[in-house]
Amino acid sequence: MSSGTPHEPRPEAASNTGAVVDDVLYTVFRHKWLIISFVILGLIAAGLVRLVKPPLYKSEAKVSVKYVMQTGAGPTGPDTQVSALGLGGQEIMDAEVQLINSLDTALIVATNVGPEKILAKKGGGNHPIVAAGVVRDGLLVPTPYSATISLTFKHPDETVVQPVLDAVIKTYMRRHMQMRAESDQEDHFRQQLDESGKKIDELDAELKKLKSEAGVPDMPEAKKSYQRHISKLEDELFEAQSKLSQREALYGEWLADSTNATASTVPPEIVDEYRDTAKRVDEYRKQVRKRLEEVTGFHPDVIRLNQQITNLTGRIKELEKQYGPMASLGLAIGTVGTGGTNESAVTISTALADMKLLKRTVESVSNQLAIVKAEAFRLMDYERQITELERRRTTEQKKFDSTQARLEQALQADSNAPGRVLGMYLTQSPTPAGPDMKKLLKLVGMAFGGCVGLGFGLAFLIDMVLDRTLRRRQDIVKFLHVPVFLTIPDTSWRRRIYFPWLQLNGDGKYLPEDEILDEGSAPPSEMAVAEWNPSNHLGLHVEGLRERLITYFEVNDLTHKPRLVGVTSCDHAAGVSTLASGLAASLSKTGDGSALLVDMNTADGRTHSFYRGKPGCGPSEAEIQLNGDEAESKEVFVQGLPLAKVSPEQRKQDRLAKLLPPSFNHLVPKLKATEYDYIVFDMPRVSPRSVTPRLSGQMDVVLMVIESERTGQQRASRAMALMREARATVVAVLNKCRNYVPARLAND
Repeated sequence: MSSGTPHEPRPEAASNTGAVVDDVLYTVFRHKWLIISFVILGLIAAGLVRLVKPPLYKSEAKVSVKYVMQTGAGPTGPDTQVSALGLGGQEIMDAEVQLINSLDTALIVATNVGPEKILAKKGGGNHPIVAAGVVRDGLLVPTPYSATISLTFKHPDETVVQPVLDAVIKTYMRRHMQMRAESDQEDHFRQQLDESGKKIDELDAELKKLKSEAGVPDMPEAKKSYQRHISKLEDELFEAQSKLSQREALYGEWLADSTNATASTVPPEIVDEYRDTAKRVDEYRKQVRKRLEEVTGFHPDVIRLNQQITNLTGRIKELEKQYGPMASLGLAIGTVGTGGTNESAVTISTALADMKLLKRTVESVSNQLAIVKAEAFRLMDYERQITELERRRTTEQKKFDSTQARLEQALQADSNAPGRVLGMYLTQSPTPAGPDMKKLLKLVGMAFGGCVGLGFGLAFLIDMVLDRTLRRRQDIVKFLHVPVFLTIPDTSWRRRIYFPWLQLNGDGKYLPEDEILDEGSAPPSEMAVAEWNPSNHLGLHVEGLRERLITYFEVNDLTHKPRLVGVTSCDHAAGVSTLASGLAASLSKTGDGSALLVDMNTADGRTHSFYRGKPGCGPSEAEIQLNGDEAESKEVFVQGLPLAKVSPEQRKQDRLAKLLPPSFNHLVPKLKATEYDYIVFDMPRVSPRSVTPRLSGQMDVVLMVIESERTGQQRASRAMALMREARATVVAVLNKCRNYVPARLAND
């Protein structure tokens, strides 16, 4: 019995992790047969669409528009303008598309191909306007965003598709030429050829004049000739300057002082070094001249040789500066022999003549080199002008060749051929007729997807809108906010096809009397206390519920005797009686081994006692007639179980006895029997007219049995509100729960 303030169990927290996924999986697997039925219906619908609406045949082509020619009347004659298509050519392309899609174009095509042929599979007939409408409806020309126009024609007759599209292209090109040009377009290209030819002749005349002024017929050969001539003159100049430097080094100082009195003898090693250095300078200069014939003056080898020449020349100047009288070396050499002064005079005269000749040679070669270089620079100036003229002539020649090729193409093509229109090319000819599977697949997909979507939508509509029952543990926690002590599976379910509209109230019929049936009316026979069979298939689940209750009593320190447990529900036939008798039998196996089951579903109430799991072994099996005085003065033994004297604990139980209806007065002595460890009350369903809400406030805990997929959310919420008003401690037991989701996917 409740000893005061009820111990409210902590409600379970609804897990948000994967809640949406769990709900989706539950709905899908719960209504899998409904969804599979609509999938099959979708396959049938897709097949019917394929049979009823066969695919159209299509042909595709592409036309490239490079430029548009517009010819109009000018003040001096025909004026032709060429509009190149670029970023600003979208308006022109839109106009071309409008020309293709025009009714006039479709009418010309229908007349050329034949109206009766076009209308053969469109209801028949030979009216040109109707055929033109069919052509126009089947022609698809998307807005082009480049210089290429794509055309597609669709028709049920595969023999008509390609000829019609070919006729559309030819008709469009003829109309394009008629609209854009008022005179023959060939004149425009002939005029361009004449202008290009005149410009080429003018450029040739200028080139000839420049080459005549330059005096060279072949510019590359002239450049090479000047280069060789300059290199040769530089070699001669270098050789003459080298010899002159040697002579001046040998005789120049002596000539300055004819007496040679102050001439000193130069050391032999200095003379050898001087001569070797001069020879090396001569060799390097020859190498430079040889390399210049192959490379320019900026080549690394040429630069390196010039640097060595500069270094050696500097050394020669240092020796000449340090040994000023080196010119006396020639005199000394001349006088070493046996000859006298005459031989010396001859040597000196010869040296003077050679020096004069060398000086004149250096001067002459220098003048020639300057003249040749000046001519070379003048030739370079002509070369620049000639190169520019040749570049212009090449460009003009390319333009001339391109214009001539277009003119020849126009002249060779037939007047009715697409190639006749200049600036427009047939990039892709009309392809052979092929089925338009894209549209067919779209229709088939819409039929199949619509049926499948309808199946899923109906499944979610049933679970979220139409079926407002409690089905899972999550639903009880979400809507009732009470903990769930136990979930009992529906052992009679064989995973057959489930139709929610056939499962109302468990028997396929909706019972409106469920809302008006109260505790005073005659209950159905199945509401009587059922005898508990220890081998019942719910034995394991009842034992689990017993362990949850004992744990709850221990945690909340409920150690008094007896502990009162109420079992009720929101609906009839929810399994309350079976669960209550099984729970009483299971609880009698614990503690002192005694439990009492009170059935409050009959008019006068009945009790069943259990002792160590066996029924009919308690004080409820004997006639107990006690008045008030006897109850306070002595003990009564029935089948070896004593009834306790009236105690303060029993006085608290009197309050519970006073809450019972008058027809239940004969149960009062049994309810006062404190030797029972547990008293389980099989109470009527919760309603505003039943005694259950008022009596539940005196229970230590009340088990609310929720029948899965039968107990409505609103009914359960109203029942919980009544129980909370009575300050009852309520926990839920979910009965007949069906696990639709496979174990490997279930999160519960």
